[in-house]
Amino acid sequence: MTEPTSDRPLVTFALFAYNQEEFIRDAVQAALSQTYTPLEIILSDDFSPDTTFSIMQEMAAAYDGPHRVIARRNPLNMGTAMHVQAVANEMLGEFMVVAAGDDISRNDRVERLIDAWDEDGRKAVVLHSWTQELYEGEENPRDIVKFKADEELNLSWHLKTHKGAILAPTAAYRKSLFEDFAPLIGGSLIEDGPMIARGFLSGSFLGVPEPLVVQRKLSVSLGAGYRISDPVRWNSFVRSKMISQLTKLQDVQRLESRPELHRYESIILKRIKNLSRCLVQNKQVGSFGYRYYMALQLFLHYPGRYSFRGKLAFCLRFCEIFEVRFVQ
Repeated sequence: MTEPTSDRPLVTFALFAYNQEEFIRDAVQAALSQTYTPLEIILSDDFSPDTTFSIMQEMAAAYDGPHRVIARRNPLNMGTAMHVQAVANEMLGEFMVVAAGDDISRNDRVERLIDAWDEDGRKAVVLHSWTQELYEGEENPRDIVKFKADEELNLSWHLKTHKGAILAPTAAYRKSLFEDFAPLIGGSLIEDGPMIARGFLSGSFLGVPEPLVVQRKLSVSLGAGYRISDPVRWNSFVRSKMISQLTKLQDVQRLESRPELHRYESIILKRIKNLSRCLVQNKQVGSFGYRYYMALQLFLHYPGRYSFRGKLAFCLRFCEIFEVRFVQ
């Protein structure tokens, strides 16, 4: 592996996979094809029961190129947040460029991010870009999904708008966001919320206005396919949201007290309380009345950045209260 220099810092490209044997070859090939050097590539599997890790091992063993390639596997299924933390504990790079096992990174993704960071004076702690979306059953990506580059991405903006700052599948996090905070709390499927919050708390963001990632949009994945008609899966999603907020609370409370942090802490506590109202009970989820009740709870309490119409659509879609026939 090419040695890092003052001009070219070592970067870690971390590919996270779980049960993605159908797509993992494309994701690994995109990682191995990165043009940036020096690059450490960590192919990490979260104890998949399918052949995902075998494919990763096979491709790592066959690789003959300039990058340092590691194929690793968690000893048990940890969930996304702890999985990311485990890789962070082992990474050597200045940045962790994250990639999902069902997405495809452009081969110059790392190079474009680091070049932009260097040109900007190396201030940013979170780098990101645009994406393209590849829908299930389609061969070609759809239109480019863009971030809003003209907005001032800082904590004040976040507290005012309650919006996320970036397209999470495109993120690269500076190593300091792991070193300067306590480990991510385990048991959550969500790592991007706390990591983006850490960006707001400790530095700035830098976006590259190009589609550097093709994101697969699947009907069921770690980030999609949640309905209260599947209580186990739905509650796992809500608990992950709650744990994500607990991690943010932990991070805020470690910092020096400032007025805006007191406000942020109160917002986080309110979100945790509201999310607790969105857990469903297995015994009752089959009844129309209970689905109607849960739709009302989601509408009143679910912490999301939705207009009135958008929030109503969200509640109806996730609760399916107008099903003629309910399927358990």
